[in-house]
Amino acid sequence: MLRKILIMASFVFFSDMAEKAWFLGSAVMVVSMTIHAAAKPYEDSLIDWCEFFSLVSTIFIFQSGVVFKVLNDPSHPQTSEDARTLSRVLETTAVYLLLSNVIVAVYIEVRVLRLSQNSGEDYRVMLLKENREAAKAELANLDEEIEEATEKAAARDSVRVAVKEWEHGQSTAVEMEQANPMADQDDEETAIPNQEDKKSKKNKTGKG
Repeated sequence: MLRKILIMASFVFFSDMAEKAWFLGSAVMVVSMTIHAAAKPYEDSLIDWCEFFSLVSTIFIFQSGVVFKVLNDPSHPQTSEDARTLSRVLETTAVYLLLSNVIVAVYIEVRVLRLSQNSGEDYRVMLLKENREAAKAELANLDEEIEEATEKAAARDSVRVAVKEWEHGQSTAVEMEQANPMADQDDEETAIPNQEDKKSKKNKTGKG
């Protein structure tokens, strides 16, 4: 009701300036679509989609009105073929959107009536039961996703631990080399005499 009142007020109080009226009406529709998408006020998801489609159709018609105003301006009418084609496309699309809204609304009314007659219980109670079953199924899916996420997190943690241990081993080796820089020189010095001893032994055995 508030949305309808604001739309009527936009076009009544600003009727002398069509562009401003269309802008305010479109702003009301954009805010309404945002609130509807966030709140999802209807317990039946199909009715939610029907209402959202109705809001989209309405804002499309509002925006098309601005284009009609520009194309059919009496002082500067757009008579080109592209302008005429655009005008026809917008008009045809608006008509089909309205018809689609009517068809979807009638289908939902018939569906609600049949479900209420066949089940023999209140429609809202039936919807609440269906929503409860859907919530249980979603809860089961969430439990499976939590288990998968936990396994993946454990695998990632094991990889991190292995990488940290490897990095710790590398840093320990570097620290040991930095703590005893003469170790390599001592090894080289001890290795050179050994080679000379081997050569001297070979020479002695050759002379003998």
